[in-house]
Amino acid sequence: MQRHECKTNLRRYLLGQLGPNEQARVEEQYFNDDECFAQLLQAEDQLIEDYLQNSLSASDKLRFETSYLDTMRKIQRLNFSMVLITN
Repeated sequence: MQRHECKTNLRRYLLGQLGPNEQARVEEQYFNDDECFAQLLQAEDQLIEDYLQNSLSASDKLRFETSYLDTMRKIQRLNFSMVLITN
């Protein structure tokens, strides 16, 4: 997978919009490529920011709430971002 392809698929990956094969390719890429992993973290930050600013489409908002917020770590990250924005 090319770095550009990694970057363009990250948001879809975070929202659970990739098929199993595409998901596995993205995961392999960010596990093996530090730049892709950094892009993943940036994509997460941007997605959280978009959610908190209510700038996601209705379908992306639903995907964020059901697919992205599937672990305690991600919920805590969202809560931490909320605290930063409100203070």
